Amino acid sequence: MDKPWFDATTNTLLIEDYVPELDSFRKIISDEVITDVELTQQAERVIDLMRQLEAMLDPTAKAVATDLLCEMAVLQVLHARKVDSL
Repeated sequence: MDKPWFDATTNTLLIEDYVPELDSFRKIISDEVITDVELTQQAERVIDLMRQLEAMLDPTAKAVATDLLCEMAVLQVLHARKVDSL
């Protein structure tokens, strides 16, 4: 399934729109409690996917993907801090 990462017209990120569709997200939030075990399991899912992707990428693509992941992390932290300050 090919899902765009952003809207090409508005430059709006679309990744967050896909989160509610994920089984992992729905399962974790179903009881409205996020446990340490669930966080660990989610981290393991992310690492497994990162390993798969890393194995597919040539060094140039890996460098871009690394920059992307880091910049997305910055964006998430900034967004969370802005929300917390409201």
